[in-house]
Amino acid sequence: MFMSIKHGYGYQSYDYMPEYRIKGQTDWQKLSIVLDIPSEPNAEILFGVMFKGQGEVYFDEFKFEEVGYDIDVTGETKIRGNQGRPSNLSFESSVVKNQPN
Repeated sequence: MFMSIKHGYGYQSYDYMPEYRIKGQTDWQKLSIVLDIPSEPNAEILFGVMFKGQGEVYFDEFKFEEVGYDIDVTGETKIRGNQGRPSNLSFESSVVKNQPN
């Protein structure tokens, strides 16, 4: 299971649960991901399951809920550098890369 939150100023919070892998047939388990969500009004929240091989995954009682600061986050937050910022947004640059001959 994973969740990723991309929000303003180049921040990304994420948890891909690398230490917890579900293998084989298992009984129902409660799994939680706790991430800080920014106060900015626009954030992109991605969540789901990474699946390898054959089988099925079921979710029940899936929900988002607010928790207090007494609950530790399970993931990490990173700040992206300037390399992730768009460039040539006005399409004024005449340099074209990877153009076929």
